[in-house]
Amino acid sequence: MLSPVCRAFVDALGSPVCVLDAAGNAVHVSPAACDTLGLGPAEALGLRFDQLAMRLDLGDVPADVTSWPPRTVASAGVPGGLGRESRVEVALLRVDDGETTWGIVVMGDAEATEAQRRLQESERRFRALFNAARDAVFLHDLSGRFLEVNDAMCSRLGYNRQELLEMSLADIVAPQYAGLISERIGDLVARGQALFESAHTARDGAVIPVELSCRA
Repeated sequence: MLSPVCRAFVDALGSPVCVLDAAGNAVHVSPAACDTLGLGPAEALGLRFDQLAMRLDLGDVPADVTSWPPRTVASAGVPGGLGRESRVEVALLRVDDGETTWGIVVMGDAEATEAQRRLQESERRFRALFNAARDAVFLHDLSGRFLEVNDAMCSRLGYNRQELLEMSLADIVAPQYAGLISERIGDLVARGQALFESAHTARDGAVIPVELSCRA
């Protein structure tokens, strides 16, 4: 039997989750899952997995939870308003606690999941291009603190990425240019782009003359 603590935890997640016993009978259905399935709490609690699988069009997933692989992900559809179908991503998890086997069915918004995947792919491509640049490239906020640096920047200054992300322009700009940092950031914000001469101080003390092409 699923403990009250586990039930409360599942409900607190705020996600559509169904908990099944080893035979595939629903022993707990979260309120969010009831909403996703369009069922009342009493109806949902009486579900068997074969009924749930049919409702989600999950195909040939067996009702016997003990025969499930540890994790399976599938795309499914649930009836929506105005006769339209909503796509959901369904994760089927088999959990063995040493005494019994539970089946956990987690449903999520497939469109949101795909959007997140596309965002992650865009970020991956950006980082690949960013680090492929031969010139030192960096992003900073209005105070001059670094938000991102590429591999060439790290190599030129002799710091690793994490070290630079804990630093700011004031830490690397050579003394003869340090007093111009605030003024130049102000000019950049006002004009949108700027070209400056400057010099950076590397970890080993070497002073490196640079020409900065900046965009706000």
